Amino acid sequence: MFPRTNSLAPIPRRYNVRMAFYLRQIKLRRWFPPNDRFAACVARMTVLREDFAIEMKGIYRDSIPVLDGNTSQYRMVYFWRNMLRTLSEIRGVVIMLNGVDEFREALQKESSERRNQFLDMYKRFEATHDLLKGLRDDIGGHVQHTKIEKALNGMDPGQFGYLEVGEILDKTHYRFAGELLLETQLTGRTDEERVKRIEHQFRETATLLPVFAMMELIFSIYVVSCRLDE
Repeated sequence: MFPRTNSLAPIPRRYNVRMAFYLRQIKLRRWFPPNDRFAACVARMTVLREDFAIEMKGIYRDSIPVLDGNTSQYRMVYFWRNMLRTLSEIRGVVIMLNGVDEFREALQKESSERRNQFLDMYKRFEATHDLLKGLRDDIGGHVQHTKIEKALNGMDPGQFGYLEVGEILDKTHYRFAGELLLETQLTGRTDEERVKRIEHQFRETATLLPVFAMMELIFSIYVVSCRLDE
């Protein structure tokens, strides 16, 4: 539940995501007007930002009991797979935004420090297409039939998993699904190679996390350039 407040505070003259908590009601049509490509890009980015935040929590929380019926590891991998899809979409909207004249004009009005902050992050993010595609292919952003077939054909005959059958559907879990998903990534590799591969995937994913700061920077530029902080 939101905290009680006597009035809805205006956004300070210079929007800063690190300021103390406040709650403000906004008129969506004013903040995101029709037939405005800059507004549409930022609106889309805000949705993806919230998706990304949920997925990050799903990965890094040690325990989420309502989602850990299979295993906490399966839940983490699930959010990891979804996060990679979200990152691909964020990359697309950021590249689109960089081609919007209004955004580029707003960026030029920022301090050199903030311009360089955006450009540095943009260059890194722009170069992530192959990295994101490789991670999504490896981790199973899509559950592809051909990958399942390949995993089954190459699986160690001694591989095992668990089937948990409960009194109701909510208590029934195909725990072996986690092993099947891992096999789509790791079939044919030794145990040592599997560990190294997963560690490598986590390290590569971690290089993409600064996109959070990039989205906050873009949003603050939008707020100021459209005078929404007045």
